[in-house]
Amino acid sequence: MVQLEDASYKQLFSSPSMVRNLVSGFVADPWLGRLDFGSLESIACHYVADDLQQRANDIVWRVRADDEWLYLYLMMEFQSTVDYGMPVRIMSYLGLLYQSLIRKEYVKPRRGIPPVLPIVLYNGETPWNAPTDIAAMLPDVPGLVGEHLPKLKYLLLDSGRISKDQLRAMRNPVAVLMQLEEAETQQEVGELIDKLADIVKGDEELQRIFLNVLPGLIGRRSGNTLDVPVVNDLVEMKMKLSQSFKVWAHEYKAAGRLEGEARILQRQLATRFGTLPEYAVARIQAATEEQLDNWSTRLLRAETLDDVFKDDPA
Repeated sequence: MVQLEDASYKQLFSSPSMVRNLVSGFVADPWLGRLDFGSLESIACHYVADDLQQRANDIVWRVRADDEWLYLYLMMEFQSTVDYGMPVRIMSYLGLLYQSLIRKEYVKPRRGIPPVLPIVLYNGETPWNAPTDIAAMLPDVPGLVGEHLPKLKYLLLDSGRISKDQLRAMRNPVAVLMQLEEAETQQEVGELIDKLADIVKGDEELQRIFLNVLPGLIGRRSGNTLDVPVVNDLVEMKMKLSQSFKVWAHEYKAAGRLEGEARILQRQLATRFGTLPEYAVARIQAATEEQLDNWSTRLLRAETLDDVFKDDPA
């Protein structure tokens, strides 16, 4: 699986539409479903973690709940590797978040503090097996000490463990994003871009964000061998990608053929002259198709390994 860079995730989920689709599509909770997501508002919170790194890029939202101006803050962490200390990190960040909200007078401590839903969005290759509750990291302690142990859970969304059928059935840009992270063929990518274009039609902000993010995602999906052009709309992106895929497929096929020829020559030389020195292996692996052809021809009449590479500059 190829993961989006953290900055790309933050850009995508800076859109209220993406946050609304994330919650409505992947967080099953009746109370959350009744929230007025039209009131979603991004909150700027700047604070410093214990490693003295600014956490200015945390994505924090508030939304109106029921008929009262109670606020729900969505704090998102994006992970591509399993972090067994995540409950401790979340607890630390939550405290820093509350301090920031109080300092900026978003909330008044005497009137209470708002609920927070910490969301960890994970898109790594291996299933997430770290605890989601800090209580799982603590020993069972009886009496007074046990009563005062901290309590905190975070919500884990492990995109790799959501079934493909479930994602395909959803008309949701977050679901399309998760499928694009796994897409392997030109047809699959093209179909997903078509679906995405239909979903985000009319949402200029979300279209712009996806146009900024998708080239990097698809490029990394190809191992940075596929050239993804900058375009003005998703329809044009699909057309340009079709052309890039054809070039990429041709180059990939040629590279594979060249690699195979190099392996054959290396095996033939080793059979004839014994274990090859490092310089010979390095030259074969870096050789052009013309060089490999020349060396294969020379091998037929060469008496020594040097005869194969003679008069051929390194």
